[in-house]
Amino acid sequence: MTKFEELQAMHEHLMEQSKAPANVDAFVADVQRDIQQMCVAAEDVSAPRERDQLRAILRFWASYVYDHTGTYPDTTLRPAQTSPTPSAPSPSASEQGRPPLFWIVLAAGAALIVLLVAVSFITRPPVTVPPAIKTPHDSVIIEVTIERPLAPQIQIQYTILTAGPSPFDDDAWVVKLQLSATGGNGIYVFWVNNEVLPDVGNNQFTVEGEGCDPKKPVVGVTSDGKATSLELVIQSPLKDCQQP
Repeated sequence: MTKFEELQAMHEHLMEQSKAPANVDAFVADVQRDIQQMCVAAEDVSAPRERDQLRAILRFWASYVYDHTGTYPDTTLRPAQTSPTPSAPSPSASEQGRPPLFWIVLAAGAALIVLLVAVSFITRPPVTVPPAIKTPHDSVIIEVTIERPLAPQIQIQYTILTAGPSPFDDDAWVVKLQLSATGGNGIYVFWVNNEVLPDVGNNQFTVEGEGCDPKKPVVGVTSDGKATSLELVIQSPLKDCQQP
């Protein structure tokens, strides 16, 4: 029989006596004596698992002694004389000397924290998560361009002021136009090819071209939060170009 088996048999013997001790005080004294013997005999127990079980046995009987005397006995194991494998670190004397009441209070505090966390989750309003939008693998993305309807309250007009060939190039020509508008609040901002006409230009602009190719400037006007645009087709004024 190994030393650990002897100590375990001592524990089982104490368990049988604890069921109906003839003299409780004498039995408590026997338990205190056996606790000291177990702590000393632990030097012959080197297996880490056996030493852990021995610590559990000692804690059990130390709690028994504390319940009857109010004093928690020392349950520190003596170091093993031979240690074939590294043993688990034994609890410090301060940890061994803490009465069961300490652990009860600690466990109660931990249970209270868990209860508070659970209540917070229960009382928290549910969070609605929108369902994920699934797109089929063979889906087609369609780009939709919404054109802004032209405001009927505002209209743009143009007038050709002059047109003719370039004095420096017989194949070049120029046309000068002036824009006007109706509707809105009577105050207009004119645009040509996405650029604002300067106020000092009296809403006039020129179009230059070559040969018989027509030019197609896009003019627009903005007034009182409304806008409209128009694409002009300016034909070449050269004599050799056939007019439509």
